[in-house]
Amino acid sequence: MNILVTGGAGYIGSAVVERLDADARVSSVVVVDNLAGSRTQFLFGAGRLTKTRFREANILDAHEMASLLRGIDVVVHAAGVTRHTQFYYEDVVYEQVNRWGTASLCNLLRTPDATVRRVVYLSTTSVYGKDAVIEEGSVPAPSDPYAISKFEGERYVAALGGSQGAASEPGAVEPVILRLGQVFGYNACVRTDTVVNSLIVSALQSGQVHIYGQGGQRKLFVALPFVVERIVEAALRPLDVSAAPLNLFQHELSVREVVDVVEQALGRPLDRIHVSRDLNYGSLVSNLAGGPDQAEADLVAAVRGFQDAYRL
Repeated sequence: MNILVTGGAGYIGSAVVERLDADARVSSVVVVDNLAGSRTQFLFGAGRLTKTRFREANILDAHEMASLLRGIDVVVHAAGVTRHTQFYYEDVVYEQVNRWGTASLCNLLRTPDATVRRVVYLSTTSVYGKDAVIEEGSVPAPSDPYAISKFEGERYVAALGGSQGAASEPGAVEPVILRLGQVFGYNACVRTDTVVNSLIVSALQSGQVHIYGQGGQRKLFVALPFVVERIVEAALRPLDVSAAPLNLFQHELSVREVVDVVEQALGRPLDRIHVSRDLNYGSLVSNLAGGPDQAEADLVAAVRGFQDAYRL
């Protein structure tokens, strides 16, 4: 099986690439990434990727992407602009990359000579809105530019499945849409602007953590190893008839509860600095997720991962 991973040099994408490269079912992996923010960490480090080749490219470059897609069986679409959903100043970039970049990719998969038969699209639980209770069958209601752009991307990917919404028609592409909670955990290409990761890094650096609002806002979280296994499973499993988006999260915690676990894992008190106490940062909750007790092992493992890599 030949797999192309967009955004494959990023936080989640790089972990997926390493896992795919080691899988006996995979013949080759093509990584497409524009290395935004000088994300060259993917190119270096221990362990050679023997089945993987890298191409620095932009998903909006249709000519380049058409060339790279030749002979590909599955696309894992992890490329996108990701920022904190309170930031409205990058709405044009969200629209351009997350929406139209996905539309451009999907258009290439409709050509007569296209070989791709499945697209795994990494979306977000942010599509449910700023304040939402997520249950089976919950309807998306995106309310900020980032979430809107990701939901529009979902629509383009879903349309690849044909009129029945799955790969049931000749030439149709099976769409697999995964709505991820906030991912946490260390790897070489780690993002440090997400809630858990930023709290751990701040705690290690200064013993201080910045909590936005009162810290009671609840979020849905998922550990990086869990995410990677589910993405690889989605990419390599036999063709399916189901095209319903899948929620991918494990734990529901408040920011204060995350800080409590980080503090316990480090074995020392942290200086908690509250920022913009009066703002409502919104909550995503779900009875499908576990609480602090179930999350503790994953959060402690994440802290240990950062500690092991920390050089100071």
